[in-house]
Amino acid sequence: MVALTLAPAGDRETAIWDDAIDRSVNGTVFHRLDFLAYHGDRFSGRAHHLLLLNGSEAIGRISIVIDEIDGRRKAFSPYGGSYGSFAFSSVPSYKKSQEAVSALLSFISEEGASSCRLTPPISCCAEETLDTFHFCLLEAGFRSVNRDVSSVCVLDGETEQRISSRARNAARKAMSSGVEVVHNADIEEYWTVMEASYIAQGRQPTHSRENLQYLAEQLPGRIWVDVARLNGVAVAGVTYFVINRRVNSSFYLCQDPARASTQSLTLLLLEGLGRSYADGYRYFDFGTSTTSMKARPNIFLFKESFSRSGIFRETFEWCQP
Repeated sequence: MVALTLAPAGDRETAIWDDAIDRSVNGTVFHRLDFLAYHGDRFSGRAHHLLLLNGSEAIGRISIVIDEIDGRRKAFSPYGGSYGSFAFSSVPSYKKSQEAVSALLSFISEEGASSCRLTPPISCCAEETLDTFHFCLLEAGFRSVNRDVSSVCVLDGETEQRISSRARNAARKAMSSGVEVVHNADIEEYWTVMEASYIAQGRQPTHSRENLQYLAEQLPGRIWVDVARLNGVAVAGVTYFVINRRVNSSFYLCQDPARASTQSLTLLLLEGLGRSYADGYRYFDFGTSTTSMKARPNIFLFKESFSRSGIFRETFEWCQP
């Protein structure tokens, strides 16, 4: 039987790429070409969209950038997104996992890259565990170089019971104070809260206002913002990224520090969890509560008001011997 190979996606394949990602067992919004397009020409000439072929059948897809850094060519997947590595059409066997890793390393070698860094989607993004594939990465010489914890809420009939009484009381306080939740709000209004929370504190968000506006327009129903208003003024906001058909997520949690006592952000999140469950998502990803394997205790404390479940977001790296 012919071993798996990697080949560049042609025009026909790129035209159906996003549909194939949506049908895959672990593909995410960050694998989609319409998401990556928001970068414009930033990765021009360095991005490769590759098909994992079993003969002539595409059984996986990967987008990867090869960049020259410190005089060495290095490969990265994801680039310009949170998750990368392969999106598989079905769960690969041990043998197919080995062949996929071998095909990737052959491509890296042919491109003259001396290293490759992969961050696959967290486990809840997949229909079934893909740890056999991750084992094959390690078997082939990849190392686990980073493990951060994503705080994840399971969405089922018992979600409400898992939410702390503190969070429920905070949401009731916000409602009794007259806080109003606006679903699918205007980006301009939302950005006033982003400026008060992120930017005023010297933190630069990953996306500019124009980036976020572009993504919300290009991916309606997948990326949007909600805001909480008090007396007609936006005081908190959440950016939602639908990861795939199983997982919704919050990409940014924003709150005007001067209005934190209103508990508006807690109300927003409780509303968002309820809506996500009603819309059929099985998980809600609050994002990482650690950075480079160092805990952010205050972040854990806030997110654990909604769920204590944590899932590793793992990064693997191969370096030329």
